[in-house]
Amino acid sequence: MTLIILLIGLALETFYGVFVEYRRFEWLIRIFHWLEKHLSRYRFWDGVPGVLLTLACPLIALLIIGYGLGELLVLLGFLFTVVILVYSLGPDDLNGQLDKYIHALEAAETDQAMELAADIIGTEIRDHDNREHLLIESVLVQSHQRIFAVIFWFVVLGAFGALLVRLVTELKDEFAEIHGGYANAVRDLYQILSWPSARLLAIGFALSGSLVHAFEGWNGNDAVSLEGNDSIIQASGLGAIQYESQAAGDENEEDPGYWIREVQGLINRTLIVWLTVLGVTTLAGWLV
Repeated sequence: MTLIILLIGLALETFYGVFVEYRRFEWLIRIFHWLEKHLSRYRFWDGVPGVLLTLACPLIALLIIGYGLGELLVLLGFLFTVVILVYSLGPDDLNGQLDKYIHALEAAETDQAMELAADIIGTEIRDHDNREHLLIESVLVQSHQRIFAVIFWFVVLGAFGALLVRLVTELKDEFAEIHGGYANAVRDLYQILSWPSARLLAIGFALSGSLVHAFEGWNGNDAVSLEGNDSIIQASGLGAIQYESQAAGDENEEDPGYWIREVQGLINRTLIVWLTVLGVTTLAGWLV
C-alpha cells in the first residue's frame, strides 16, 4: 500500500503539480504565534517542549481525521493519505524550477536566470562567478528537503511522518536567522530527522552516478555528526556527477545548462533507485 500511495503521489506531483499553489504553511506560523502569546511566560516554552507542542496541534488533528476517514470508508482513508503525501512534498516543484532555469540560460536571459536561481536557493546570489556551484549544492540539499526526506519518513511513519518532516522543515526555514532556545530546538529536531535520509540519499547518489567519486565526497565529511547532513549530500552529489566548474574546462561552454541537467538527472535516477528498492522489499514482504 505504501508503494502504491508513493507512486500515485509522485505521479500527481510530476505530471500535474496539483498542490503547488495550495502548499502554504502560514497557518503553522499562526499556531506558533498564538501559542507563544499564551505560553511564552512559561520557561518550558522556549525549547523542545514548545516545539513539540507546536507540532502536536496539526499532527494530532491528522491522526484523528485519518483514523475517522479510515473507519468510515477505507477508500477515503487511502485518498486522505495521498493528499497528505502530496501536500508534504515541495513546497515547489523542483524539476519545474530547474527546467525554467535551464530555458533562461539557453535563451541568454541572464536576469531571469538569476531570479530563478535565487528563488531556488532562497536568497539573493551575490557571488555571480560562483553561481552555478552554489545552485547545484542548493539543488542537492533542496531535493532532500522537498522529496527524499518526505519519502523516507512516509515509508517509516506514513502520512504522520511525511507531514512531520515538512512542518519541521518549514519551522527551520522560518527561524533560520533567529537564535534562542525555541529556534535551536527546531534546528536540532530537523537535523535528527534528516540524519538517516541524508545518508540513504548519498548512497542513492552513488548508485545513480559515479560510485567511487560519490563515496570519496562522503568520506571527506564527518559521517556521524548531525551537522554534517547537508555537507554529505552536497559532496556525494557533486562526486556522483563528477562536477567541474565551467571555469576549469571549456568542454561544455556551448551548453550553459549542462551541469544543471546533470544534477537534475542524478536526482531523478536516485528517485527511481529508491522506488525500485522499496518495490523489491515490498514484493519480498508479500512473498514471505
